[in-house]
Amino acid sequence: MEDDDPLDFDREDLSIPRSIMKAKPKKKVIGLDELLQEYYQEKINVVERESKKLRMHASDSSDEEDDKSVKKKEKQLCAFVNECERQVNKLSATVNVESWGKRIFGPQKAPPVLHFPGSDACPLLQALSENDELKVIADLSIENGEAFMVELLVTGWLQKLVLSRGHCDEFTVRWAFNLMAYSSNESHEVCACNFLCSIILSGSEGASHFCVLDWVPSGKQIKEIVQIYGYLEYGMGDKLIVSKREDNDDFEFDGPPVNIRSWLKFVSACSQARSRAILATSDAEELAVMVIQFFLERQLHCLFSLLKECLATIVRFFTDEQWFASLQEISFSLRRSIPGKDFNCIRLVESLSGVDTRIKELQKDVALGMLLNCIGKQEYRDAKEIIDLLTATNVRDKLTDFVQMYICLVLADAWLWCNPVITENSTVETWLHYLRGCSCQISSTDWRAYASKVRNKASYLIQMYEGQK
Repeated sequence: MEDDDPLDFDREDLSIPRSIMKAKPKKKVIGLDELLQEYYQEKINVVERESKKLRMHASDSSDEEDDKSVKKKEKQLCAFVNECERQVNKLSATVNVESWGKRIFGPQKAPPVLHFPGSDACPLLQALSENDELKVIADLSIENGEAFMVELLVTGWLQKLVLSRGHCDEFTVRWAFNLMAYSSNESHEVCACNFLCSIILSGSEGASHFCVLDWVPSGKQIKEIVQIYGYLEYGMGDKLIVSKREDNDDFEFDGPPVNIRSWLKFVSACSQARSRAILATSDAEELAVMVIQFFLERQLHCLFSLLKECLATIVRFFTDEQWFASLQEISFSLRRSIPGKDFNCIRLVESLSGVDTRIKELQKDVALGMLLNCIGKQEYRDAKEIIDLLTATNVRDKLTDFVQMYICLVLADAWLWCNPVITENSTVETWLHYLRGCSCQISSTDWRAYASKVRNKASYLIQMYEGQK
C-alpha cells in the first residue's frame, strides 16, 4: 500500500450514522481471585444458616425447660397449699369454738283463760252504771261490760278515771294484769301495761296523784308469768338449741312472746314503787338473775336497751345495807349457771357495762366469778395469786388452749380495770408483763385457733393500761 492511498475508514460510507453501527460486546474474563471469593462467601452463608438453626433449636429447648420449671413450681405450691389447708382443718377440727347464745326460753305453757264475768262483778262498772245518763249513752249491760272496759282502757279514760277517784278495785287491777301478761292483742297489752305502771307509780315520790290499790301482784306471781312464757330456769347449762315446729308437735310456739316487753316495763315499775312493797329482797335478786340471763337469748337481742334499763332499776331497788349481800347472791347464781370455758361469760360481762356504780360493781364481781371458773378455782386470796396462775401459761406450747386464754384475758380485764381493790403497783406490773408476753411471744403465723386474737387483745390492753399510768 502506498502512502497516498486513502485509509480504510475513508472508504466507508459516511452517510451511515455512527449510532447505527454497534460494536460487538467483549467477553468478561473471571479471574481466580473472584472464583475463590465466591466460593468462600458461599461457605460463610452455609455456616450462618446452620448457626441460625442451632440458635432457634436452643431457644425452643430453653422454652421447654422453663415450662418444666414453672410446672414443677406449681406442683410444689399446690402441695404446700394443700398441706397448709390440711393443718388448718386439723386445728379447726380439734377446737370447736361456739359463739355466744343460750336457750333461755323453751316451749310455752298454756296461759290462763281470761274470763270477764260481767258488769256485776266489777265495782268500777257498777259505780258507772249508777249514772243513768252514762248507762244509756254507753249502753252498759252484762253482755258488753268487757267491751266497754277495753274501750275505756284503750282511749286512756280508765287511767284518768281511776287516778281521779284515787282508788282501784282488785277486779280491775287483776283484769289489767292478766291482759298485759297474756293478751295476744298488742294494743290491749300495751295499754294495760301503761295503765298498771301509772297506778303503781302513783304512790312513788314526786307523783302528782296517789291511788289506793286493793290488790297488787306478788313477786311470785310476776315470776310465774315468765315461767308460762317458757323460761328454762334449770336449763341454763344446756347448749343453744333451735326448736322447729316440725320437730316438736307438743307446743305451738318456742317463746318468748311479744308480751315480754310489757313484762320488763312492769318489773321496772314494781322495782321503783318501794312503798307498795310488791317485791321482797329475794324476789328482786331472782328477777335480776332472770333479766341478766335474758342477755344470752338471741331472740331478745333487739331488747338490749330495755333489758339494761330494767336491770338498772332492779339494782337500785336494794338499800345500801342490802346491796353487798344481794350482789354476792346474784353473782353466785350467774357463776353457777354458766361453765368456765364458754363465750357466754364474755357476753354476760360485757352486757353489764355502764356508768352506774352498782352495775360496775356487779360486772366486776361477775367477771371475777367467771374467771375463777375458767382457771378452776373456787376462791382466791388476792389478785396476785390469780395473775400468777395466768402467767404460768406457756404460749409456745402446742397444747396451749388459746380459746380459754382469750376468755381469761377479757374477764381479767373487766375485773382489774379501774378496780379500787387492785392498788398495788406490783400487781399491775405483773399483769402488764403477762400481756407483753402474749403480745410478743405469739407469732403472727401461728394458725392455732384464737392465737391471733389473744395476741391482738393483749396488744390493745397494753396500750390501755400504759395510757392509764
